[in-house]
Amino acid sequence: MRVVDTANAAAGHALLVMAAAELAASDAGVDAVVAEVERLRPLTRTWAVARDISHAVRGGRVPAWARAPAELFGLAPIAHVVPAGRLKLKGAFFGTRRIPERLARYVVRRIDAGTRWRVVVGHGDCREDGEALLEALRARLDCAGSWLVDTGPAVGAHAGPGTLVVSVQPAS
Repeated sequence: MRVVDTANAAAGHALLVMAAAELAASDAGVDAVVAEVERLRPLTRTWAVARDISHAVRGGRVPAWARAPAELFGLAPIAHVVPAGRLKLKGAFFGTRRIPERLARYVVRRIDAGTRWRVVVGHGDCREDGEALLEALRARLDCAGSWLVDTGPAVGAHAGPGTLVVSVQPAS
């Protein structure tokens, strides 16, 4: 048994675990499974959009001073898991209208559309938006597999209801 840091979160972690499980199920050895996870780790990319930063402020992830400008300008922050495994703020959408469509376009602009992808979309108590986001990604990407899931408690606690998460991984 080995412990491997996925340097990812939420749906990105799930994609790496699925790749490892599939390889293990094909009777690959531990070394081959670890090597594949390490190969896929920097290629597995995750973004999230929170419609309301109040949860992140209460949890200490966002400074309290940022709440007023975010609310004043109607900002929906976009976070990205960087290769070192840390969640970093990468921008924001002005307003919360059509977030699923806008997030799909944002993600597609940052990946190779010519690649075949595995996609996981997570939603924080906003299933319809999760479905809309997944459909928008399916329309723009060559998807080898795609899944819609509820976000876990960590995402819910830090980002709150209405949060959307997207993770993509090149299909093997």
